[in-house]
Amino acid sequence: MIVKIIIYFFYQLAMIAWIGGLIYQLTILVPAIRKLENIIQAQIIIETSRLFRILSTACIALVLYAEVILSLDKLREGIILTSVFGILLITKYLLTFILVIFEILRGYYILPRIIKLFSLNVMKEKMEKNYKLLVTFGSVNAILGIVIIILISIMSISSSLF
Repeated sequence: MIVKIIIYFFYQLAMIAWIGGLIYQLTILVPAIRKLENIIQAQIIIETSRLFRILSTACIALVLYAEVILSLDKLREGIILTSVFGILLITKYLLTFILVIFEILRGYYILPRIIKLFSLNVMKEKMEKNYKLLVTFGSVNAILGIVIIILISIMSISSSLF
């Protein structure tokens, strides 16, 4: 039981750090640096995104590990996947999978492209297009993460009802 509590704690901590970091970037960092020169904006976004990629990768690994462990535990408890709780569980897994895919694309495909374009002093339009894509993926991930956290809350409150 204590191991399950510890796993669940770190699972929640990882989700909050990951999604909280995205929300911080989108609501505070991005609007704050818009007033700076383009070159400084790019440098700040590149460096914070690079550092956040380290945090998000660790959080992804922890979330996926905890999902597997907690899922196996739920299946051992006899959770029927066609029950309301089971449907919520499957929905949470699907959203988590989409969230992970978007974060991998954001951190390991879009960000390296921006860094490469920045180092090559490529046209401002190309940089802005990739930057907007980075922000869009971050926004989608923040929304998905909030929905997942809501699902987790609903499931933990209502697990005795289902």
